[in-house]
Amino acid sequence: MNKVSYKTEINAPTEKVWSVLWEDKTYRDWSGVFHPENHIVSDWEVGGRILFVDNKGNGAFAQIIENTPNEFMSFKHLGWVGDWKELPLDYEVTINGKVMRWTEVTESYLLHEKNGITTLTVEMVGPKSDWEEYGNVVYPKALQRVKDLAEMN
Repeated sequence: MNKVSYKTEINAPTEKVWSVLWEDKTYRDWSGVFHPENHIVSDWEVGGRILFVDNKGNGAFAQIIENTPNEFMSFKHLGWVGDWKELPLDYEVTINGKVMRWTEVTESYLLHEKNGITTLTVEMVGPKSDWEEYGNVVYPKALQRVKDLAEMN
């Protein structure tokens, strides 16, 4: 299994960073680096599904492993969604000429606050695939946008 981490320090309390990460309006903003129409559909319950989709219902789906508000969110990617339907687990999607295999990739968000500064760490763990190269391009941009949004008054 491969592990990749991305980290940023944000001049805001964890509650503010958490809301930027997961509230619909701000999630759509910072996750626009993945896809301009990207949004989440979920009940946020541990064990439940979370869909990362565009307005036509195309994207990825995962299962929430842990959800501790203002501290930790983790989900395991299970596959792709097409037209609001889960696709077979071995289905592959090509993005920018690279085959993306997200099945079995665990994505986690850890927040830790000290003296009003929140450290946000995003960790991806999974089988070797092109998702690592893709992540190294998009996650730094996404985290910068989270930081910008959280530090706004």
